[in-house]
Amino acid sequence: MRAHVIENVKIVNIIEIERLDLIPTLNLIDASLGGSIGDYFDGKNFIKPKEELKSDLKEIKSELSKEELLKQIEILTEKIKMLK
Repeated sequence: MRAHVIENVKIVNIIEIERLDLIPTLNLIDASLGGSIGDYFDGKNFIKPKEELKSDLKEIKSELSKEELLKQIEILTEKIKMLK
């Protein structure tokens, strides 16, 4: 199975391993849950770094209505609060 290596709430590597508990000194989570190297993991959610959020927002801005953009802003605001 593929597993994310988590250090200081950040995905720093992806490894192949038989079981998540095989190397107890590493903080591992199942990579099939999502996320990629550089993402943050708060124990439940994967959070993109700020640079990627800015890029995502530019894409969203060009495709969505004002109401949809306001909803996305609410979601991003909640994600930012989790980073603090």
